[in-house]
Amino acid sequence: MKKIPIVLISLFLAFSFSFLYSDIAYAGTSTDPSGSSTGNASDITSAKAGEPTLSEVAEQAGHNKVAINMIWVLIAGFLVMFMQAGFAMVEGGLTRAKNVSHTMAMNFLIYPLGMTGFFICGFAFMFGGVGPLATLGGFSGLDQEFTI
Repeated sequence: MKKIPIVLISLFLAFSFSFLYSDIAYAGTSTDPSGSSTGNASDITSAKAGEPTLSEVAEQAGHNKVAINMIWVLIAGFLVMFMQAGFAMVEGGLTRAKNVSHTMAMNFLIYPLGMTGFFICGFAFMFGGVGPLATLGGFSGLDQEFTI
């Protein structure tokens, strides 16, 4: 098996991150380098543009709270995925060379089993009875908890 030099991996990662975080200007948009016109009253969805009512501001704050919570759950899930890879590498480094492939496979197969278990049982405990919040308003099957 041919080994990939660490320099090539580093260049690939650097290129990937530079591509993801590059400043791409979209057609028809203007930039705001100082940030002075970002996050003001015109950003709130309202009946009269630029003049939101108190109830519209409160509704926007509620939407932002749900969105921030969902993003946090996604970020935490991604961190768990990276932790699984880290655990696999640590455990692979602490075993004999002949057992590394088995150890890596075992670590990477445990994660889908845990996700399946969460989908079957944990999701119901976490989102049972909250209905539209769990499905972002699309499915009403979670409006009540299911009991046997």
